[in-house]
Amino acid sequence: MTATDDVPFADSLCHGCRFVRVVRSGKGTAFVMCKAPGLPKYGPQPVIACPCFAVKPPLAPGEK
Repeated sequence: MTATDDVPFADSLCHGCRFVRVVRSGKGTAFVMCKAPGLPKYGPQPVIACPCFAVKPPLAPGEK
């Protein structure tokens, strides 16, 4: 995910982390969910530093 994607808080550190998941409601609202153990699922945004940050692996061709 990059800052040009339609994501909430595009400048958040979370979008470069392997533990992130963007969840969209039925009404189209997007939420940043953290899957890192020990952290709140829906913490305050934007995140500028995180003890659990792990670089997201690159996407394979054809993945979104």
